[in-house]
Amino acid sequence: MAEPSKQQIGDGSDNYGQAAGQMAKAARQSGQEAVKQTAAKGAEQASNAAAATVKASVEGVTPTAVYAEMAGAVSDVVDDGYSQALAKVESMISDGGYDYDLSMEALVNYAQSSSGYDVSYILAAYSASMQQQNTKKEDMVSKLGNVAGSMFPVTSEEKQKEIIIPVTYYTYQPVTLTVVTDKVKTGTVNGVAQYRYETAEKTYYLPDESHTSNEPVEIDAYKSVTVSLPVYSGGAVTGTTEETYYQADGKETVTPGTETIKYIECTIHPFDNAVIATAFGLNLDAPYEQFGITYGEAIQKMATALKMTLYGIAGNGQSVPLTDAELIAFVNRQNCNATRKHILTTALSLVGKVPYFWGGKSGP
Repeated sequence: MAEPSKQQIGDGSDNYGQAAGQMAKAARQSGQEAVKQTAAKGAEQASNAAAATVKASVEGVTPTAVYAEMAGAVSDVVDDGYSQALAKVESMISDGGYDYDLSMEALVNYAQSSSGYDVSYILAAYSASMQQQNTKKEDMVSKLGNVAGSMFPVTSEEKQKEIIIPVTYYTYQPVTLTVVTDKVKTGTVNGVAQYRYETAEKTYYLPDESHTSNEPVEIDAYKSVTVSLPVYSGGAVTGTTEETYYQADGKETVTPGTETIKYIECTIHPFDNAVIATAFGLNLDAPYEQFGITYGEAIQKMATALKMTLYGIAGNGQSVPLTDAELIAFVNRQNCNATRKHILTTALSLVGKVPYFWGGKSGP
């Protein structure tokens, strides 16, 4: 059996990290050729040459399978970064003693507008940082994980809001009672005073239903009174007991109160691409070896070559045509309510992510 080519990926011993490294290495090699061609033929021909070189180097394995594995690893780290941003918001609310509901309602979450990151660029940056040697998925994930907490910057502004404390009041229902109106001593029997009790029926009131209002409201007023009720024995009044009832007392106006509540308006910003260079220890302005270009330019060329290999076009079909800043600015300029802005943001963030195939269906 012929010995497999050393440039071939997928011979049974390569892991996904090595495969990605081979793809990026091929992109680097194509980038070198691209630098030469740029001077003679222009950037477009250079990109085509880069893509052709990458395609030739990945025979034996499906590039999309390698990319999908690495993209999944990147996505997991980014998801963790987003979770850390949300946790930071929760912590800021709790530590500052701010009202939780108002603070969460005020949260401005630009991280949901789009993915905000380019997997091909991240893979190319990692490969460049390793000089296309000993690239491993675990190493890349570990380095990205070190900056996960900075992927989605969180800023905040303390605010306050005056809220209305609803006033609670009651309606009353009438009750008719037999009450003792007079108590007259009639004598003594065996040393025990004897009394004659006079009674009458009267109407009083008891609280019935409670109501609340956010506006001042005029209601019937009532005041409490102590009422003497007869105690019967053998059909005769032999004593009294006292209970509290209410009497009508004109009208009154009850008014809701107010309270000033402090809350915090947090903003989760879009993915900060600067963390990629930080994660991999890159100076994007530094010269890239002897090729007369910077690391930033070289990485961009490698990322473009990888996309050309995978998709046949410079765009991977998974990024939003608008940048996060452009998308946010566009939505904020619209004259519509918050719900419509949220729907608009969601719709725009899906542009380019949901493919449409005329007369057919997407591949597996």
